[in-house]
Amino acid sequence: MQLPTTPDVYLRESQPYFAIASEPLVRTGPDTCSTVKCKVMEFLNRIVLRGVVGRAETKSFNGNTVCNFSVVTEASVVDKDRNSTIENTWFNVSAWEGPVIKDLYLLQKGLWVEVIGRVRIKKYTTQDNEERSSMDILARSVSILPREDASATMQPQKDY
Repeated sequence: MQLPTTPDVYLRESQPYFAIASEPLVRTGPDTCSTVKCKVMEFLNRIVLRGVVGRAETKSFNGNTVCNFSVVTEASVVDKDRNSTIENTWFNVSAWEGPVIKDLYLLQKGLWVEVIGRVRIKKYTTQDNEERSSMDILARSVSILPREDASATMQPQKDY
């Protein structure tokens, strides 16, 4: 991200989380210290997934539609013996239908999708009083990728 060079403080409406890191004060008069130059340091909690839908379940609550689905991604990894293997990682995704995410009922097992969202960690206690946590992805956008594009460009991510 390139920051603008003119105003003293930069805020972006599309990114609700930010922190301001200040530089030394700039004196504008003999006794005043009225200008502080600041740059925005954004907190970033963003994930982009491209993979295949494993399961999909669509529900409605009070007129709002949510789809809970899983996405599997692949990464090519090399172990200490220099053997190349493919590592599968499963992600649980929740997508609420709204102005950006539409037609959630189309999601089904086997579709290639791209999900952009944020990571959320949920902590819970089991019936045996064990503390556990699970990682979920809250989708900000979900795109179904065309099958012909998916087969040509969707290759396992390489571990360098």
